[in-house]
Amino acid sequence: MSSGRWVARQGLQAVCAPDHGSPDIDPCHGVAAIGASGWVTNLNVPLATSDFEAARSIARSVSARGGGLAAVEAMALPHSGGAHKASNL
Repeated sequence: MSSGRWVARQGLQAVCAPDHGSPDIDPCHGVAAIGASGWVTNLNVPLATSDFEAARSIARSVSARGGGLAAVEAMALPHSGGAHKASNL
């Protein structure tokens, strides 16, 4: 990255062989990587508040990195004049 813009480099190759197509990375189009995990459950919970800092505090308190539930990732997102908490389990 340079000045917030994508900088293409010539001669790049994928680290591992792709399932389809060439391992050469096209500097005009870049790459797309798609992966899958065993299972993920996503929950979006609308909060009855427009206080975004309160929503962030709630998300932090339920997530594993904030000392909450193991294997839970959570973040606060603005939504329709209020906020909601998005969680991945």
